[in-house]
Amino acid sequence: MVRAVAERILRDASEAEDLVQEVFLFVFRKGALFDPERGSARSWLAQVTYHRAFDRRRYLVSRHFYSNVELQEAVFREEEPATLTGLYQDSIEAALGRDALRRIDEALSEAQRLVIRLYFFDGHTLQEIAAAIGQPVGNIRNHYYRALEKMRKEVFTTKLQAK
Repeated sequence: MVRAVAERILRDASEAEDLVQEVFLFVFRKGALFDPERGSARSWLAQVTYHRAFDRRRYLVSRHFYSNVELQEAVFREEEPATLTGLYQDSIEAALGRDALRRIDEALSEAQRLVIRLYFFDGHTLQEIAAAIGQPVGNIRNHYYRALEKMRKEVFTTKLQAK
């Protein structure tokens, strides 16, 4: 899972391998930071990986490691992002249900879906997304936060209906 998240965000196998080593060194040194009352070890490890991958990506961007061509391709391709390897019971579909995911998808506008996909699944910053789409960062930020709010409402509604 750590490698899959790293490769998805960094989009480079050698950088992802370096990040995997960095994450496991962090876990070895700072394992006492894990609090089982706040969540599972798997989710903590995913969170550590996710944040470290974005930190590494920002560093690589500042060194001009990536080109804008990759981002343009990500914006205009039609296929959905590849799923991370993992178990179904750990997926959001298993947690919320297929109907809830469909309602969340229907609640979002096309622009909001695109921004969420590029930000969370492809690992781009809001500034990178704005440059690729040709919109001001303020518009992209607006799409991002409105999408998050709509998603929260749908998840909250789903959880209330389940009780």
